Amino acid sequence: MFWLVVSFSLSREKVYFTSINGEENNICSRENPCSYKRIIRVVKPFDRVEFLDNEISKTHELEKVRILINSLVSMEVKINGNNMVINGSLYRPIDQFFIVSHHIGNVSLSQIVFSGFKTPVIAFQAVDNGVLTDIVFTQNHIMNCFCLVLATISSVIFNNVNFTENSVCNASLIFFSTTNFQGNRTLFERNFIEHDSSQTLFRCLNSNLDLMLWNIKSNSGHDGPLMYFDYRSIVYMTYCIIEDNHHPEIMICDGLGNFTFYQTKIRRNKGLFFEATQATGVCLHESSFNNNYSGDEPMFYLPGSYFISSFSSKIKNNYGKVFVEQKGMKSYAVISDSYLAENTFNDAVFSSDSETTISVRNSIFSRNWGKQGVFIMSNARLDVIGMHSIQQIEPVFNLSKASGTIFNSNFTNEFSSSLNIIESDILIFDTLFNSRQINKRLRKLGTGHQSMSGSYFQKAIESYHSIIDSISYFNLILTIIMIIMSSDSILSMLRLILCF
Repeated sequence: MFWLVVSFSLSREKVYFTSINGEENNICSRENPCSYKRIIRVVKPFDRVEFLDNEISKTHELEKVRILINSLVSMEVKINGNNMVINGSLYRPIDQFFIVSHHIGNVSLSQIVFSGFKTPVIAFQAVDNGVLTDIVFTQNHIMNCFCLVLATISSVIFNNVNFTENSVCNASLIFFSTTNFQGNRTLFERNFIEHDSSQTLFRCLNSNLDLMLWNIKSNSGHDGPLMYFDYRSIVYMTYCIIEDNHHPEIMICDGLGNFTFYQTKIRRNKGLFFEATQATGVCLHESSFNNNYSGDEPMFYLPGSYFISSFSSKIKNNYGKVFVEQKGMKSYAVISDSYLAENTFNDAVFSSDSETTISVRNSIFSRNWGKQGVFIMSNARLDVIGMHSIQQIEPVFNLSKASGTIFNSNFTNEFSSSLNIIESDILIFDTLFNSRQINKRLRKLGTGHQSMSGSYFQKAIESYHSIIDSISYFNLILTIIMIIMSSDSILSMLRLILCF
């Protein structure tokens, strides 16, 4: 029964061809396309209309194609532009969307190039299934209006949609609100926010985004972020590339959110990469994060949030103030099966306080540099299992009022002490410091300073021998007391000699 319904729905779809210079005929074929006026009279809901125009650019042409496309959209007719260019440089209404779909089940647009617009182009409002396929937005300049593409309370899919060389001023390129969005093979390249604008290129409010094979590169803005997320946002990026973007902030989440980067390459971006103002989760899974620069800002600013790097993620050659900063609110960080190498930060790689917990599992840290250490933690907890640290310049752990455990780890060829603690309690077990194994509880409750490095072990051995000598003297004193209390003086004398 299901296949009968499907075959019936496919059989009732008819294909019509139209052109702005078409004729008033009843065939509407590729060889004899109908005019715009004729096509609107013969087409029926769920049919497909294909445009055969190369470019629409004149004022009267733009108005005709706008009326036709909106009429077809309202009938849920599929529209294929066959790479038709709609040049909207002469389109005058500033605040009016060129194409509007409102309370419609299905909208399908494909193979259209939108160029030269200074006005909003497409709006999906309460659309069950809006699909854009092989659509290009290029060289549009949006100023003092809402956005170029809008979706509210809708479900939208992008297939091979390109946003290239567009600019905005007090506007956005994309705005999603309460929308389920799936984007496949989207190019977001060389878009620009003007200097006096604090807006963003991509804005999302209370939406779920599934982005696959997105290429976000070479975008820039003096004052505005690349992507801005409000309220509640769930974003899953798979097989994406984020590279060569220059913004004060690459991503901001001003509300609750969950962001996952799976097999995504993040490289050569300039600016604070991710900032969260409320509880937000950021996860790097099998991803690479290389050669990014955040200047005097953290790379990830995540107070009250959690950060996860796992499944062979690689973090290399990044520069800035701190890689992950989690201060002021209770937070969490997990570094599992990851590789961090040759990162340089002014303060530390990880900086945290306020009862934050950092867990390191089976990860390698190699030649990272932070002025105050790799991990600087205050009033926090550290749990380490299977960590391998190689040639760190500054202390690996710089702990104050902290607690935690270091188990089954290896610290080799360190240039300074591996562990500096003040008013902290750290349990170390089955761990190598420069090839010397230690099982020890380091507990420093005063305001002094205690360090653990390669030279520490020689001091530990000397302390051990001094303790043994103290025990021997104690046995001698005890023996003398027994001699005095003994009635057998000869036996007591022999015990005294043996003791010496």
